[in-house]
Amino acid sequence: MAVVIPQVGSRKKDFSALPPELLDEVFSHLHSDKATLRACSLVSSNWLLNSRRHLFYHLQLRVDSFSSFFFFAADQAYDELLSSYSSLLNFLTSHPDITRLIRQISIQIDVQRTELVNVICDILHCIPTLKVLEIEVLMLLWNELSPRFRDCVRDVLRLPSLVEFHLSCESISQRSLDSLLSDAHSLKTCTLTRVSIAPDRAVFLPERDVSYSESVLPPLNHKAHLDSLHLLGSPVSGCSWFLHPECPLDLAGVRELVLGVRLDEVYPFELVETLGHSLERLVLDVSHSASGQLRLPHIDMLTKLPHLRSLELNNLYGGNDWVVELLRSTEVATPSSAVSSLEDITISLSGTPLEAESWKQLDAILTQPMFGSLKQLSIQFAEDFRHTAQSVPPLAALEERGVHVDVTFHHT
Repeated sequence: MAVVIPQVGSRKKDFSALPPELLDEVFSHLHSDKATLRACSLVSSNWLLNSRRHLFYHLQLRVDSFSSFFFFAADQAYDELLSSYSSLLNFLTSHPDITRLIRQISIQIDVQRTELVNVICDILHCIPTLKVLEIEVLMLLWNELSPRFRDCVRDVLRLPSLVEFHLSCESISQRSLDSLLSDAHSLKTCTLTRVSIAPDRAVFLPERDVSYSESVLPPLNHKAHLDSLHLLGSPVSGCSWFLHPECPLDLAGVRELVLGVRLDEVYPFELVETLGHSLERLVLDVSHSASGQLRLPHIDMLTKLPHLRSLELNNLYGGNDWVVELLRSTEVATPSSAVSSLEDITISLSGTPLEAESWKQLDAILTQPMFGSLKQLSIQFAEDFRHTAQSVPPLAALEERGVHVDVTFHHT
């Protein structure tokens, strides 16, 4: 009797039978694993597009001044980088199918050399479906960058697909920021990190360094309707710019505000109150305050955020008693202005411990009727202060009411 033994591997699996939703979920977990994504692109033609979509999603460009090199070595490094980016430009222009998959570009720049700046601008101009643009100016002020580069960034911000813009630099003039963000039709998220918004009179530029778009500001035809505004790093100087009627950003519908502040400043808290009726998530980072003492001119601001659902208070340095004082301000709230929609509070503290009495006050405050919707309180300490976290007493009143209290650690 003959026995037929099927050959191992003779049956081919039909990868096309996998639902698209399942494929998308699997590939989303491989987003940063480039080696696996390349291997997946070789397994099945049906996986090729999914693999490419993640492989080419994010393009990172580093444009250095080569100041760390000695003379001839700096020129050689520059020539190599110019050649590399020129080859990248040729590849992108020759493969529009790949170019259309790029959704995010991150640029670190501190160089003024014309040839390289021109190549970078050409790369930016050849990507029509960009969603996220990140720019970090390493050593120069924004207004010291090449006028062509500044105009190029402004053009990119006008793309219908562009929804996120992140800028990190030391300083930018009000006029330059007006020019940069005017008619950014589709922008939804704007992030400024360690940015000082300087009055025009404080920034002097020779006529040759003023870009065309900054010299002739056109009438503002359309304001970007932001959903999220992040002002990060050391407290952003010039918050009053966002409150000006001529600001090219429409902030009436902002639902998320992330703000680095000093406790004794005025304009940042005016910004919070101005956006109060639409805010659903508020993050206040006071890590750069000179002290932990609360000197808020707008101490009752939390009572003016009727739709707030998530509140995060961060402090990596100094005292922490201001947290209790800020939350206590809600005790003066009337029922119509109470933070009754608040569901989640996260408090990231420095290693300076709260007094036992402060913990009791915090427990009592958060069990008041205006916090009736509160479901979770997360208390985070830096990894170096585990001993401080272990001293957190039980918040009995909160736990009795069913609020989940979680004490964790984070890396600074």
